[in-house]
Amino acid sequence: MTDSIPSTTRFTFLYFWRLSWLPVLLSVLLVVLSVPIFLRMPLWCDITLYDVAARSILAGGVHYRDVFDTNTPGYVWCLTGLRATLGTSTIAIRAVDLGIFAGVVILLDRLAKLGGGTRRSRNWAIAGMLSFYPFSTEFIHAQRDVWLALPMLAAVYLRLRRIGRRASGAQVGFFWPAFAEGLLWGLATWIKPHVIPLALCTWLLTVPRLSGGSWRLAGRDLAGNLAAGIALGLAGVALLVQSGTWPHFVIVMTEWNGHYAEIIFEEFPFRLQDELYWFPPWSLMVVPSLLLVVLAMIDGRIFSSKWLTSGERGPIGREVSSGLYESAPDDPARFARAVLAGIYLIWVVNSLVFQRAFHYVHVTETLMMMALWASQRWCLPAFVIACVAATSLLFRIGDDVPKLRESLSGNRSINYDKLEIDYRHPLAQRGYAERWVACFQTPSTGPDDARLKDTLKRFHRHVATTNWEELSEVEAFLRSQNVKDREVVCWDEGVHPLYLNLGIQPGLRFMHIHNAERIWDDAAEKIRSELQPNTVLRFVVSDLEWVTYVTDPYKDYEHQPQVNRYPSGRSPDNLVPPMKKEWGEVFPYDGHKAIFRTQGGQGRYIVFAINLPLGKVE
Repeated sequence: MTDSIPSTTRFTFLYFWRLSWLPVLLSVLLVVLSVPIFLRMPLWCDITLYDVAARSILAGGVHYRDVFDTNTPGYVWCLTGLRATLGTSTIAIRAVDLGIFAGVVILLDRLAKLGGGTRRSRNWAIAGMLSFYPFSTEFIHAQRDVWLALPMLAAVYLRLRRIGRRASGAQVGFFWPAFAEGLLWGLATWIKPHVIPLALCTWLLTVPRLSGGSWRLAGRDLAGNLAAGIALGLAGVALLVQSGTWPHFVIVMTEWNGHYAEIIFEEFPFRLQDELYWFPPWSLMVVPSLLLVVLAMIDGRIFSSKWLTSGERGPIGREVSSGLYESAPDDPARFARAVLAGIYLIWVVNSLVFQRAFHYVHVTETLMMMALWASQRWCLPAFVIACVAATSLLFRIGDDVPKLRESLSGNRSINYDKLEIDYRHPLAQRGYAERWVACFQTPSTGPDDARLKDTLKRFHRHVATTNWEELSEVEAFLRSQNVKDREVVCWDEGVHPLYLNLGIQPGLRFMHIHNAERIWDDAAEKIRSELQPNTVLRFVVSDLEWVTYVTDPYKDYEHQPQVNRYPSGRSPDNLVPPMKKEWGEVFPYDGHKAIFRTQGGQGRYIVFAINLPLGKVE
């Protein structure tokens, strides 16, 4: 029977990863299947905060004073320009995010090519990126870490191209090309200053080979980088001063962020524990990738200022057979590969040690990891994609065959509706085709759009996610009350979109209120002291699911208490534990009454009417 099978068929079946056309076809299919849903998915509450800040600026407001933010203003500036030119729709932000992601993919492909990657390995890397980012949760979309990756990778690419020309004996500039690179690094820094260590390490890794060991040339190169950084920094400071933002920016950076850093280091044990689980199974590949980093940096002689002669192999290539380690075709390629490995390593360390325990921090490192494999001529994404497809398909079959699903999950019963994240690939989830079609048929505004967002979101039971259909009920109620600027406070993260949908300015500059309260001991008192002077406050919107989250660390939503609707009263007798115990988490003041609750009094969101002046804190 085996002999009757044509050899080409056996080859295709056993060595599918060797087919250069297969990842291209797969990439086209992934784009077609992902883009409509990607554009219609809701935005995460982080992006809502930045969007409120951007619209506040466009309305004449002052960043940090009117909308609190612990970050540098570069991302908000980008959103401000985006909103001024492309309008206020969710699709506009998501389209720009998709374009930035495409730019990152292209740059990573170019870097992999400079490192000696083959067309086949690079095609599989692109297919891996397309199977990962567009299909991921809304939590990681349109975040700063991917947006800053575009100028960062562009700077690295320009630098490696300059080094490659110098290796070939061509004349290259030093000050002005370095100035252009510095502008890109500066732009990335305004978006997120965590990129500064990458800029410094990239310069240290590349300047010996670029300058050929000449201190004079290295100095000119450094001067170009620093001049651009200083120029862009001063331009940003001038904008902050001119807009009246500077004093409020300084207070946040000096008083608030020092305490915020303490939280970052307190979370380190949790980040270390989760390092291999951010994006399974992709994150599991960090371990072999770090080994590959060491080999690539040694083989590329990363700190040497000398080039090897044509045909001469690197240190690893001379000692290890090509079956175990695929050496780059020449020394410039080995060096480019080593630089890519170096910046990947720096990003991993940076995100692990100096950033919060959030998924989006690790997105760029995951994409860079695939490019690193491609530069080594590895088609590893082919096997990861095959693994994800196989397991997702089995669990999809398990939706209709409970015994199979329980055996796959170790005899545990899985209720996907109660998971924060469904780790099956979305293409294997029930109803994906129907949702894809609905993206073309559903208007981009109104109640139908809200229902579509609820079906498309991938964070289902997380406390900061939004129930868009219920929130549209709150929006309709507040519209009937003819609310204006500063008359509404959204007390919890998931209700922020009300500010945007109603077109009003927030009644309190703090938006991630519960996170801000954790920054330092007196933060809660500071936040409340800023709410007291609001003399036009009429309504506060709260999320009762937040209370359940606070009082139930295991998030047992199945037994989440339900409360009957009540037209008045601060804490009615029928309010059952744990909500009554933690009523202050809903809104911690005396002197307010509940006047509206979604879903006919049984829903998640509740609106309080405020009697001014605010009473004492409960």
